[in-house]
Amino acid sequence: MGSVPKDSITSVRLSMRVDGEPHFLVSFDSEGRVKRMGSSALSSDDGRVASGHLNGTLQRLLEAVPQDLLGRAGVYEDPGTTGPRCQWRVEFEGGSGPVRIDLTYHAGSAGLPPAIATLVGRAEELTESWYRKALADQEAAAAAPVPADVRVAQAGADSGAAVASGHAIQTIGDYLSFKGRIGRMDYIMLYGLPLTAFSFLGGFADGFVGLGTESQIGPMAAAATLISIWPGMAGWAKRLHDFDMSLWVVPGVILPCGVLIGIGVALSPWLGLAGAVIGGIAIVLLTVATYAWPGTKGSNRFGPAPIS
Repeated sequence: MGSVPKDSITSVRLSMRVDGEPHFLVSFDSEGRVKRMGSSALSSDDGRVASGHLNGTLQRLLEAVPQDLLGRAGVYEDPGTTGPRCQWRVEFEGGSGPVRIDLTYHAGSAGLPPAIATLVGRAEELTESWYRKALADQEAAAAAPVPADVRVAQAGADSGAAVASGHAIQTIGDYLSFKGRIGRMDYIMLYGLPLTAFSFLGGFADGFVGLGTESQIGPMAAAATLISIWPGMAGWAKRLHDFDMSLWVVPGVILPCGVLIGIGVALSPWLGLAGAVIGGIAIVLLTVATYAWPGTKGSNRFGPAPIS
């Protein structure tokens, strides 16, 4: 991910987890939409969400963004282990693509870099009075009889909490799970590239010790492939869920094509060729979609939209 020109940014999102739990979220876009949950202060435990419009806030926030910060995309982790574990994600979306910065540190050992700390402080300053008023309005509405149209609005606000908890993979269990959703970039960085590299290293190791040949897969390459099957299918399932599709779509495509191929072997080679071509095209399209297509907007039957 490269740098995004500052004048092309259309949205900014800042979020923090503390010891794995959602603690703070604030987002702005060029349409004036604003969403906030909680506070960056570790002493705060207010997980309520407010959404609304604050025109011009994105432009005022960008005044606190130095251009060089937009070229620092990547994952950073401080080695200290004292205090609560803080995981920050800073996301900029612009015309030339996204820039994401992930920072992890323990609050007793380190803190945010000055440029990001200034950005977080500015984001809270711009939304503080609006956020407190929105929470007060929520409390007043909760104390009064709730008409049907207000219940719908509250349901929309509650969905923000699901978004705040929609961070990418956090544990090995999450990584190997077939549940939930994952975005394109997280799929590539967490599944596509690492598993491909792992299989390649298995083949390289076989060649290095003389166990593999050009015509035969060596034992380490075979083991790497077998080990990669489960996480590979888990990642693919989560990616398909992001399109609101089940992994069962894969056998749903392959089995009928396999039947056509079997019939073709027995009756007509043209049927077998048709089955192979249809199945191959379907798998290629699903693979391309995995890496290229955006997921559905908002929640679907597989869960809230991933943050990334």
